Amino acid sequence: MTDHTIVADAAEKLFKDLLTSVERENALKGIWPEAIWKQLDATGLLSGALSEARGGSGLTLSGRCAIAKAAGKYALPAPLIETFLAEQALAAADLPPATGIAGVVLPSRHGGLVVTRRDGRVTISGSTGRIAWGRFVNTLVAIADDAGTPVTLWLNGPFNVTRSENTAGEPSDSITFDQRALSPEEIGSTGAGLSAQSLRSAGALYRCSQMVGAMQTALEMTTLYAKQREQFGRPIAKFQAVQQQIAMIASEIVASDCVTSAAVEAAESGPATFEIAAAKSRLGKATEMTIDVSHQIHGAIGTTRDFSLHHYTMRLATWRDEFGSASEWSDWIGQLVCAQGGAALWPYLTAKSR
Repeated sequence: MTDHTIVADAAEKLFKDLLTSVERENALKGIWPEAIWKQLDATGLLSGALSEARGGSGLTLSGRCAIAKAAGKYALPAPLIETFLAEQALAAADLPPATGIAGVVLPSRHGGLVVTRRDGRVTISGSTGRIAWGRFVNTLVAIADDAGTPVTLWLNGPFNVTRSENTAGEPSDSITFDQRALSPEEIGSTGAGLSAQSLRSAGALYRCSQMVGAMQTALEMTTLYAKQREQFGRPIAKFQAVQQQIAMIASEIVASDCVTSAAVEAAESGPATFEIAAAKSRLGKATEMTIDVSHQIHGAIGTTRDFSLHHYTMRLATWRDEFGSASEWSDWIGQLVCAQGGAALWPYLTAKSR
C-alpha cells in the first residue's frame, strides 16, 4: 500500500465521520465549519503541504491530491486545498507559514493587486476577485504586480470584504485594498516565489482531484437511486436507456481519474502545465455530463434541498470554472500546439520531460 493510499484512507474515514447533511447545509448559510476545521488541524491534514522543516508532515503531491479527492468525495465545505496552495506559495517566497484560515489571490484578466513604491512607502491596492470563505480568512497569500514583476505577499486581516456566494452557495468573497501600507515582513524575497501560472496550475490540479471524487459520489448515488426507483413495475435501472446513461458517465469518470492521475505523476517529476491543462479540459466535459445525467435520472427530487445530490453537482459546477475553466485551458493548449508547429508537435507530446 502506497503512502498516498494510506493518507487517502485516513482522510476518507475522517470526512465520513465528520460530514453530515447538517454541516453541508450550514455551509450554504455561510456558517463557518469550526468543528470540522479543528479536526483537520488536529489530524495534521491542514499542515500536509508544510515540509517537516516548516513544522508540517511534508506530504507528497500525490498524498495531497489524494486528500483533495477524498474531500471532493464527501463534499467537504472548507478551504482545504487553498491552505495547501497558500503554503506552496509562501514556502517558495521564503515567507512564514500561514496562520489560521488562508486564502489565495491570483492575477486575473480583470486586474489584481498592485504594489506601489513611492517616497519610501510601499502600498497595495486593487481587488482580489473571489476568495473561498473570504470573510473568515486570517491570512491572504497573493501574487501581486510590483512594477511588472510578480511578488508574493503575506497579508494578515482584518480585511475589507464584499460578501458573495459561489454556484454551490458557499461563501466566495472579494477583498479590496486601497493603498494599504505593506511592511517588509509581508513581502516575499525578490526573484523568489511561484509564478501566477504555476500557482494556477497547482490549484487546477487540486480541483481536478476534488472533481473526480465528487463525480464518483454522484455516480454512486445515481446508480443506487436507479436500482431503487420503480417505474412501470420495475426499477428504472432495468431500462436500457438508463443503463446506457449510467455507463456513459461511468466511462467519463474513469477517464477523468486516469488523466488526473497522469497529471499528478507528471507534476511530481517537474513542471506539468500541459498535463494539468489536458486534465482540466477533459474534466470539463465529464463534469457537465455527470451533472446532466445524474439529475436526469433522479428527476425532480434530485434538485431539492432534501436530497443530497445537489451538494455534489453544484460544487462540480463551481469547481470546473475555478483555476481556469475547461475552455480557457483548451485555448492554452491550442496556442501551445500552434506554436510548436507540425514537425515539432509529436516529439513534444512524446517527450519524457517538457
